[in-house]
Amino acid sequence: MKQYFMVKIKTAVYMMFSLLIIILQTSCSDNDEPQESTGSETGYENQLAYFESFIVGVDSEGALTERRNGVPLEEFSSDPTELFIGVENTEEAREMFMNWMPDNAKIVNEGNDILFYPTGTKNDSQGEVKFMTANAEDGKTLATITFNDGASIVGVSKINFIKTTAWPDNDLSALSIGEILRKKHEGEWYDFVCIKEASNGQMGIMVAFDSYIFGPPGGKALSEMASKSEGRAVQKIVGGDNWNLHKNNFINAGYSHVFENNDDGFVWFDHWCYWVLWVSDYAIQLKTGHEEKFVNKKYKFSGMYVEYFGTIIE
Repeated sequence: MKQYFMVKIKTAVYMMFSLLIIILQTSCSDNDEPQESTGSETGYENQLAYFESFIVGVDSEGALTERRNGVPLEEFSSDPTELFIGVENTEEAREMFMNWMPDNAKIVNEGNDILFYPTGTKNDSQGEVKFMTANAEDGKTLATITFNDGASIVGVSKINFIKTTAWPDNDLSALSIGEILRKKHEGEWYDFVCIKEASNGQMGIMVAFDSYIFGPPGGKALSEMASKSEGRAVQKIVGGDNWNLHKNNFINAGYSHVFENNDDGFVWFDHWCYWVLWVSDYAIQLKTGHEEKFVNKKYKFSGMYVEYFGTIIE
């Protein structure tokens, strides 16, 4: 009888532990933007959504909330879904396009053109995205991006890269690099630091870090850290040879705690959860771009937050 009760107790403990694990797994705070679905149930990523997140932001209903790269220009088109970005040359346009590629992207090069075939969370085809260099009859267009065979981006029918010399010269970036803007994010106030100015159809980018260093033995749940695409975009701007400049700007804004014993700027981004155990999908090293997935270590990192801003009329 005693052995019988011991078996019952062990079984109950096991079931309670299993239930705890399930609760831990379901308590994670995901980034609410649907364009960044990781497809964790199938192991595949929504690649078109990842690509889309560099161009526009959408809400939980899939409605357009903001433009990030590309704006309509009435001077060139009456279609508000045809967008324009100013670049110096075709190489800059091509580099920007390639920076928007997800992991394991299927890419085919056809001469100077690039074909991207995104796949969904079931590894299903999502159509074709084509970067094509332009034989510009107008002498202004350097390249275009078109969406074919079912590929679609919210609020976007076509993207045109035009020469910066052809861009209407009537606005300035609302913030300069290193400038600080105190702004409310997810109900809390943060000092955001400008890392990229707004110009030529590209939104400016500013970042902030949480005042609390996440990790054992503390932590608090904030739902809107930078998404994977945002984390990578920020790293490309602030990392490498630019690191010391931006790191000093972050420290001057009051974020010295982020880089204490953390010289390379390891920060949390994407979705994560914290309840009894520490779990996070992604952490990124801002200096180098190194990423770690499903981090569960002794490190104490801050969460990173990203906001966008536009231009002002002169």
